[in-house]
Amino acid sequence: MRKRATSRCLAILVILASLSAQESRNDKRFSKSASAGFQARTAAIAQELQEGNQPEWAGEYYYGDGLGVNVTLKLSSQDFVFSWDGCLGRYDQNYGEVTFEDGTVKLAPKHPNNRVGFQGIDVELFPVVWGERHYLISSERVMDFVNAVNAGTEPADWRGGLSPRFLLKRGDDRKPVHGKPDIPDEYLAYLLSEPVKATIASVQPSQLKKSTRITMVTLDAGAETGLKKGMELFVSKPRNIYSAATITSVGDHFAEATFESERSERTPAVGWELSSKLE
Repeated sequence: MRKRATSRCLAILVILASLSAQESRNDKRFSKSASAGFQARTAAIAQELQEGNQPEWAGEYYYGDGLGVNVTLKLSSQDFVFSWDGCLGRYDQNYGEVTFEDGTVKLAPKHPNNRVGFQGIDVELFPVVWGERHYLISSERVMDFVNAVNAGTEPADWRGGLSPRFLLKRGDDRKPVHGKPDIPDEYLAYLLSEPVKATIASVQPSQLKKSTRITMVTLDAGAETGLKKGMELFVSKPRNIYSAATITSVGDHFAEATFESERSERTPAVGWELSSKLE
């Protein structure tokens, strides 16, 4: 099941990458003048970082899988360069100015920042320190990061087979973490000290939307166990089912959640066991 799903995902990635590469060849971001500006800004940032006197969040960051997704962000206190590379070459590049306001790094790209397919970058990022690691987390993906921490997929380590899904400073993937990540205060309560486990108590009829099946379920655990709206739980039993449920509402002793999966995958059933930690 997982191998077939992986093969389908890879096929989709190749198609998207091909379209992005075709668009890139006629894009102003890849004109001679734009490429010259990108290279000049890259050299200036490297010089600024070498000279020091930069904020802790400045540096070179990366996330990706080493294949079709390789996103690099280099930034100093005033400037940034961004690139997205993959199997078919470079899909996107941009550069611009940086400001830091209210604990948020804000990017102002020189060229249009089209966040479609294999293009674009989030322009509002939270610097997050976790032990000796430094992340830049999109303001739109803080909950995704929290769920990854609860699941155990963060801290990611290439040596353990986990590629970073969030911008992580180069070299920090081998550095230790301790305590809790320094995320915005409103998300701290979502970090779990122990995994939450639940069982599906009831299942509503699935709704089909194109190639996706959406199924609402009720769980036998709620707020008293630490569950909150927006958290993700993963199927732990039966085994070999890689599927996640997102909590949509929470009562004291129950919660409702949504599964989104491909039509060909198994439909959630009463008795399935879920856990906040990916096992």
